[in-house]
Amino acid sequence: MALLDGKVAIITGGANGIGLVIAQKFAAEGASPVIADLKTPAEENFFFVETNVTQPASLTNLVDQVVAKYGHIDVLVANAVINVDLNGVVLTNKYVVAQMEKQGTPASYNSLKSCHFKK
Repeated sequence: MALLDGKVAIITGGANGIGLVIAQKFAAEGASPVIADLKTPAEENFFFVETNVTQPASLTNLVDQVVAKYGHIDVLVANAVINVDLNGVVLTNKYVVAQMEKQGTPASYNSLKSCHFKK
């Protein structure tokens, strides 16, 4: 008996990269991986639901489709959140700070100007 026999696992951001490897490993352990992504998965042997994790209606559709197919959900790997949280923050900082520097007021200056340091 495999570790995840009979379990249904949703992997957001599972179309490729780390998410796809997670889906493959879960399948090897007996799970039924569900790929929830904006892109079609690189492998066709997983149930796929086109999903935008930032849209409630899209997430409702994901849950409804998985429950209709399998009857239950056992595992969630929120892999897409990692990409949105990390890359979103980095890219936002990159472009906003660039604009602030063009204005002659770097972000670090603005942040430190309002802080009061005590020795």
